Amino acid sequence: MDSAHALKSIKHKAQFDVVIIQASTEASFTMKRILRLKDTSENIFTLDRPPEKFTETYNEALLDAINRFRVAHSALAIKSPVLSLNFFYVTKGDKATIAGDITLKSNSFVAQAKQNILGSIENCSFTYIGAQELYELFNKPPKTEFMLKCTNIIEHSKVACVAMVKLSEYYKLITHDKTGELLTQLFESNVRDCQGSDVKINESIQNTLKEKLPRGDFWWLNNGITIVADSLSGFSKELVINDPQIVNGLQTSQEIYSYFKNYPQDKQSEERDVLVRIIASSDSELHDKIIRATNAQISIPVEFLWGTDPIHRQIATFFNSRGLYYDRRKNSWRRAQVSLSKVVGITELAQAVAAIRLQEPDNARARPSIYFQDRTSYKKIFNPKNDIEMYLVCAQVRKKAVAFLRQTASDKKDRNNLLYYLMMVAVSL
Repeated sequence: MDSAHALKSIKHKAQFDVVIIQASTEASFTMKRILRLKDTSENIFTLDRPPEKFTETYNEALLDAINRFRVAHSALAIKSPVLSLNFFYVTKGDKATIAGDITLKSNSFVAQAKQNILGSIENCSFTYIGAQELYELFNKPPKTEFMLKCTNIIEHSKVACVAMVKLSEYYKLITHDKTGELLTQLFESNVRDCQGSDVKINESIQNTLKEKLPRGDFWWLNNGITIVADSLSGFSKELVINDPQIVNGLQTSQEIYSYFKNYPQDKQSEERDVLVRIIASSDSELHDKIIRATNAQISIPVEFLWGTDPIHRQIATFFNSRGLYYDRRKNSWRRAQVSLSKVVGITELAQAVAAIRLQEPDNARARPSIYFQDRTSYKKIFNPKNDIEMYLVCAQVRKKAVAFLRQTASDKKDRNNLLYYLMMVAVSL
């Protein structure tokens, strides 16, 4: 298609999105960068200002992007395009520490942009992205919106429902469209990993799937699935779920996945249902309450109920880059086939930090559960403001101390009693 025909195909008042990113490896947000972003945007949008009169010198890639924008804007002028301007300031800093004058300057910058930049401005935004937000973006899966077909729905409100879902339809939800592999990102908020087919309850679920009882349905004999999501929409018996997390029902999900992997021919004829509860809310505290409540009947150490906290995902990613495996979900290291020598558990990491950083070796040895009783105690150990490398150092010191005591203390009881005092003293010295 030539340019003339391409231009004709564009509708009147077409949406024109412009994204401008100011990125820096600095560990903070500074006024200097805001002012530079302001100067750059003025250069870009002052269309009669040629590049040689720009207030700054730009590289070829940026000059090419500016030229492309100007050509596109000129060509679309007769279409009265609606501009949407999106400014992003990205650093490795903490958004919570942004100074008030910097926020005021960015707000002023946005207000000025709306008035001074030519064309119809529908939206103009300024977004700060720090280390935490970068980490979340890095770990965010490419697909966040899912369709779920249901046989029946009981809608409690606009934000929650109970649905009966065909086993084959649920299988579609939890597997990749093309590869058929399990979408493990849907289970990131589960407090434990799959326990394996040798666990009695999993064996029971698999037997129930295979037997196909002449009387009764699968959901009669199964507790079902609990999903939390950012939003819930759709119509009739087709739900659109945005950013779902399966917080309870991992074992059931794994066994349904394994069943259809082993008996793919049954997907077409399968008529049984599984019970699915879906709660939509962007409130992270509510998500935590649901996770704890739906897992309260499970015999699982309390520390793993904290394992869905974002800080543990950060620690897991960082440890992995340093050759260690962080077992934030109960027994996940077994499924990952990692050597036990490289595994660091939530409790042992908390004990190491308590002994070394807090200098509380007695609590670390005898009362580690106190650090998981409430959020105040928990944040003494797992605080997002702590340097992530501190956790790695504590984990490494613990492993070295364990190895040392195995060579020097023959009695296991003595080794356990000495470990946390040795760690504290060694680091203090």
